[in-house]
Amino acid sequence: MNKATKILLGVVVVGGIVFSSCGSTPKAPLMVEGQGKWRNVTGLVTHIPVTADLDVKSQKVQGEYRAEGEGDGLIKMCKAQALVNALETSGADVLINPIYSVEQKGNKIVVRVSGYPGFYKNFRAATIKDKDLLEIKPSVLSNEESNVIYKENK
Repeated sequence: MNKATKILLGVVVVGGIVFSSCGSTPKAPLMVEGQGKWRNVTGLVTHIPVTADLDVKSQKVQGEYRAEGEGDGLIKMCKAQALVNALETSGADVLINPIYSVEQKGNKIVVRVSGYPGFYKNFRAATIKDKDLLEIKPSVLSNEESNVIYKENK
């Protein structure tokens, strides 16, 4: 074997080793926001809105979150985490009239939130009685007594 053949053979062997070691392993598919199943539907499809009652307690609850760092993004994240803490502690579904306090000393941040805990209950199909509260067209509401779609006379 001459020198050029040995160099070419060496390059091919090294290249083969390098490229064969860069294999990828299959990964679990990620959920991408906005993806979903769909189907072409012919004819009329009506979605009846769902409504619920909101039971708001008069006793305020509080949540707190502490972090170290700087920046507006960190404060926003701390506010969200303080809200999560208040909801988890109280078992509430939503916090009504949340009031935040942010304390910064150096790079230490303490965020506190307080508000009234709200609990969703009595989920049901929206009826004609709910129309004014929901600001929706009555043609998509169910008739409470017969549980059928209400057709507005025109």
